[in-house]
Amino acid sequence: MEVLESSVEGYLVRQVAKELRGEAKKFVGYRGWPDRIIVLPFGITDWVECKKPKGGVYKPLQLRCHARLRAMGHNVFVILTRTQVDKYIDDARRRISAIQLSSK
Repeated sequence: MEVLESSVEGYLVRQVAKELRGEAKKFVGYRGWPDRIIVLPFGITDWVECKKPKGGVYKPLQLRCHARLRAMGHNVFVILTRTQVDKYIDDARRRISAIQLSSK
């Protein structure tokens, strides 16, 4: 059974809210930009592109946009599966903890 991109994206939105107390906003209206902007506690902002696990095709404009965002110091994540969502959540949790510890 093929996993749909929308299924992985929905899981991302739910996990960001539940596990990180953040928001995963749909970013629309700009071609090539990542699908979601993730807003987390302590001023952490990530860009996330969701693609279906098999056959998800990157357009050249998307690749250029991702590279441009990274060059400006932004975090850009490409997520294909629920397992990668879980890894993203763990990574974000570590970054939030590091900020919490440094602010004490």
